[in-house]
Amino acid sequence: MAISLLYEVKGFLDCFPQKQHYETPVIEVLDEATPYVMEKYIQHVSENEKKTWHKDFASFCEIVSNVGTDPLLVNEDHGNEYLRWDVWASALSGFSEHRFLPSKCTVAISFAWPALLTRFNYCHQIIDPNNPQNENRSSLLRSSKSRYTNWPLCGDILSHENYLSLWQKYIVMVFGLFQSKTTFLSNPSLIRSFSPSCDSSEVNKSMISSVKMTRTGLLNCSQLLQKASIMIRWEATDIKDAVVLGMGSMNSECFELLFEEFNLKGILREVGERKNETNLRRKKRKDALRLQLLRILELALTRRLFDHSFFDRHSGSLSPLLLEFIESVRFHVESETIRDVKTMRIHFAKVVTEIVCSVPLDLRENLLPMDLRRSLFFLFFSWCSRILANSNDNRRKENDIGIHVEQKAIQAMCALFCVGSVFECQGQFGDEDYILRWVEALLSSNNSTINGICEELLCTMLHLNENYPQLFEKVLQMCYIKDELVGSRCFRSLALLFSQREYPCEFISLLCLCGTFASDAEDSSIRQTTYLFISLLKRQFLDINLSPLNLSSILDEHNKNVRLINNCLDVKTNYFSISQTCISQQLAKQYSQLTMPIFSEICSRIETARPNRQVSMLIFLHEWIKNIVLVDNYCDIYLPLKEEGNNKEENGWGSEEATQLLLNNLLFLTAKLSCEHDKEIRELWKCLATNFKTTNLPIIVHFLFMMISLSLENMLPLAKKISSYILEACGEEFVSLLVNNLENVGKPFKHFLCRSEMPPFYRWENETKKEENFENKIEEINNNEEINDEFCEEKNINNQETTTPTLNSLLKIIPKQLPMPPYGGNYSRLSLLFQPQNNNNGCLLSRSHMSLFLLCDLIGLKTSIGWNDYIPKLLHIAVINLDSNDKIICFHSRQIIINICLMFIADDVSLVQVATTLLKNQAILK
Repeated sequence: MAISLLYEVKGFLDCFPQKQHYETPVIEVLDEATPYVMEKYIQHVSENEKKTWHKDFASFCEIVSNVGTDPLLVNEDHGNEYLRWDVWASALSGFSEHRFLPSKCTVAISFAWPALLTRFNYCHQIIDPNNPQNENRSSLLRSSKSRYTNWPLCGDILSHENYLSLWQKYIVMVFGLFQSKTTFLSNPSLIRSFSPSCDSSEVNKSMISSVKMTRTGLLNCSQLLQKASIMIRWEATDIKDAVVLGMGSMNSECFELLFEEFNLKGILREVGERKNETNLRRKKRKDALRLQLLRILELALTRRLFDHSFFDRHSGSLSPLLLEFIESVRFHVESETIRDVKTMRIHFAKVVTEIVCSVPLDLRENLLPMDLRRSLFFLFFSWCSRILANSNDNRRKENDIGIHVEQKAIQAMCALFCVGSVFECQGQFGDEDYILRWVEALLSSNNSTINGICEELLCTMLHLNENYPQLFEKVLQMCYIKDELVGSRCFRSLALLFSQREYPCEFISLLCLCGTFASDAEDSSIRQTTYLFISLLKRQFLDINLSPLNLSSILDEHNKNVRLINNCLDVKTNYFSISQTCISQQLAKQYSQLTMPIFSEICSRIETARPNRQVSMLIFLHEWIKNIVLVDNYCDIYLPLKEEGNNKEENGWGSEEATQLLLNNLLFLTAKLSCEHDKEIRELWKCLATNFKTTNLPIIVHFLFMMISLSLENMLPLAKKISSYILEACGEEFVSLLVNNLENVGKPFKHFLCRSEMPPFYRWENETKKEENFENKIEEINNNEEINDEFCEEKNINNQETTTPTLNSLLKIIPKQLPMPPYGGNYSRLSLLFQPQNNNNGCLLSRSHMSLFLLCDLIGLKTSIGWNDYIPKLLHIAVINLDSNDKIICFHSRQIIINICLMFIADDVSLVQVATTLLKNQAILK
């Protein structure tokens, strides 16, 4: 009937002219609030069951009247035990939130609240345990489910249980709709009652009878607050929980009045006393009072209390009254001797969490004093240290605080780390390393509570600590070195951060991270996040005019909204294909100038990364390597003119500094990772050798000669391995270069090569003595670029026969200047691979010897190379070097002869015979 009347009133208002001047109809507000109330306040049933409910107020009322409380969902362990007695009262608490009825229906409330207060007062005298008539009842609760259709008709007398059920609802509404400054109309015609009868003598007989209100102009609300200071001390469990639900539902604008009343009555002073209480009865009473205040404050905080009370938005600080109360509770909750210590700790942790989470991020800096913040942090840490330690010991100890306390403590501790910058106060929380270790332990935990908050927590910490790059670097590092769970958490946290704001950082690190996580081996949700993250980076750092993308799927960690993600992917595919290789290829083509910063960043992180991350990083580098043209002004090795002339290559990107960094790090990666990731390393060398072959291949050979000269014993095996890689990619050209260098028996280089402790870990002496007229030739080439193409082609044709190999090579490929990373890039410590100087004999070797070493193991490999053209020269050089005083030269000379002989073994000779012969003469061969 009441719902029908509300709909009728709404219909009348719709008929009035200028209805926009009237307040929103009550039923419209209730319909609007129903989905919110159902989600937040009806915790008595599972989420799956609530999904089947209708979202309108009328249907909701019918369902709630028959809902039973699930004790597994509403209990003391979850900290919501005050909701268990009456589902309908819980719903009324939601409808009376300030955003709904109090703010949108003020006129209706001004008429309803006096009647509510009158009925509440009448029920109160029946429920009041201090009433002499109620002394013999320890608890009034028998069955207080909401059955608003089952109550007797008018004239019937209600039982005490019925009064309790009514009182539970009235206390919620009378506090939730509390209006301290409302002036109620004194016109008798506007006084509302609940029944047709107006005879006040019937009030004492039945609550169903009518209630006639006295004519009062301004209603004094202090009586209700005075009753609140008495009700908070009641001890019956069902009544205590109803008091919490009612006072916690207090109108947010007036909640501070309630605490001031408690302060005036000495309640806050009583619970804040720190002396050791020897009287057990008095101690029990204080502990119960302290718990009641905590629960009331907790419920009020969930109802957006700080929007109206206890928080100064100008200073960003809490009310001193509230801070004093929090500090006093913290002092007592540390003790193990307090009554209901488990429940007290759960609610205290929830209160601290709600305090922090109720304040916007940019206003939290001064929210809590530093001493209190530090004390709370270590208090909560002492409660949940077992979880953070990932202990697998499930045995319960005598002083075990319980898993639910640990979960709430984790949430509170995480919230405290989101109150401003933690590094500005690291002296309070510990040094920088301690904070970073704590973050790492948190992300590494398998606890279910941490799983739900760790990514958002890390995102918030990064946001609040943007001036301290140590945290950002730690998160990046954990993406590479930690297992899949932790790495994915860190990556999603970074993606979430950049989806919310523009964050100051070195974007090259993030671009490399995205390229690494785009591996096909990752799960689909990570790949989708990667694609959208790259689009964010492009828009923020690279392409200013990039159209905005729908980035909400970054927040969808478990792929809950498949349709939205697919829509994002449809937009994304204009920029990136699905596979990691295609992403790398498109980025490398579009942003070639980033090649060396990308390469340097990957090299700085790959050595400490997990094996699967290393594979992904090497694959990501492949397409970037294709951009690079090697440049070395000291290299005097060239491909034969006929092979050079057949190659038509476009200009690439390169510089001498880039060449030094690339070859240094690539050689180091070969030494460290080729055993585990031979395929990926092989592809990098093949890619470098085949692209811009006429320039890159000779410089690679020259670099191998340099490394062999610097450290023969350590570098020769690496040089042979690299030679086998290059042989697969460009066998004829590579062998031709090595064979041509067999004739060079003089000094290996035009300048003296020596080691250095500074990158690139070698140096040329007399560096000022460059090749004659080299700079003049470069200047001439740059001037020729301004001449039209026809003249250039004619000039090249006319001078083709007389041009030297050096100048011809320079004219063919003039690379664009390749930008270097800051400070020259991250050089791998190649000098660690060198043996001590006194053991080095590489400087005595000629270029002929080094070519001999590299060719030795290449002869006989299954390739398409025609060795017959090179055998005479190989045999000639090998025989000449058989009598060398250097054992290593003699060994390789003999081995070349043996390998050539093995190439011409008849088909009818078995491998067993060959192996037997070689083993018998093994001593001679050594």
